[in-house]
Amino acid sequence: MRHNEHLDDFQVNDILDGCELQLIQYMDNVFTDYRKGVAKMVPKVYLTQPDGDYRAMPASWLSFAGIKWVSVYPKNSELNLPTVGGTLILNDSGTGAKLISMDCGALTAYRTAAVSALAAKYILPKDSVNTISFIGCGVQSKLHLKMYMSVFPYLDTVKLYDKNFEQAESYMTDRDVKYMPCKSVQEVCTGSNLITTLTPSTTPILNRDDLDLTSAVLINAIGADAEGKREL
Repeated sequence: MRHNEHLDDFQVNDILDGCELQLIQYMDNVFTDYRKGVAKMVPKVYLTQPDGDYRAMPASWLSFAGIKWVSVYPKNSELNLPTVGGTLILNDSGTGAKLISMDCGALTAYRTAAVSALAAKYILPKDSVNTISFIGCGVQSKLHLKMYMSVFPYLDTVKLYDKNFEQAESYMTDRDVKYMPCKSVQEVCTGSNLITTLTPSTTPILNRDDLDLTSAVLINAIGADAEGKREL
């Protein structure tokens, strides 16, 4: 690969698609190395705007250092534009030389889904997970499904809730599972081992009374990633 080459989201997706287990293992490795002090990350910096925000995220690992500059604009879906976009610049941590840049919409989505699957892998027994639930049925939920299916071999049912019911109803992937669109949060949680919330909500969507606690339940709350957001 030539120095100073830029990869767009389509190229990044082509590289990462089908590498679910490898990506989950990479995230496992980097968390382990962070504890050892080999990987370094400083808190992200926010630049807020009326309809969204930007986040600057610098980090280094082994011979690489880089920064992600990410925009998150929840209303973009109404304009038929991506909600998340941005650029990653990757450098050689020994010399500071730029190695490559890339769009990081797809990169961020894959990384987020891989970390969710990593958490679920360690917390839930793999042979006990057959039903999972998504609250928020956008692109990110489909990547989460790919990651979850790679670590839970008996997963066969996916329950779906979105404030736009048509979004849940039209949810389709190439994964061979049963899809169940639901009309309430309580319905989508019933019988589920793993609940993933993927919304930009600033008011609680999922309440304790919505949960079916007859068996172990893990909640991966992904959307509440900044001040002012609250899904639970």
